Amino acid sequence: DYVFSDFNRDQIGKVYSGTVKNVLPSINAAFIDISQKSCYRECFLPLKDIDPKRNNVLKEGQEITVQVLKNPKSNHQGPRVAEVF
Repeated sequence: DYVFSDFNRDQIGKVYSGTVKNVLPSINAAFIDISQKSCYRECFLPLKDIDPKRNNVLKEGQEITVQVLKNPKSNHQGPRVAEVF
């Protein structure tokens, strides 16, 4: 079976609940695990796209709701998302 069976489907606009997996200040981004809700394991969240009330603070293990802004370019990459607030 092909793991990324939904890879070619348009994911833009879909909303997922996920968990912060990694926060990487060096690239000003976080990776969010949405694997239980979608065909993707992780998605890419630039810190500029989180709720301003958070003051760019995310912690590993924290729950977050995100919306897909951009489909992935390959099946080795997750979609780009923004926090829903």
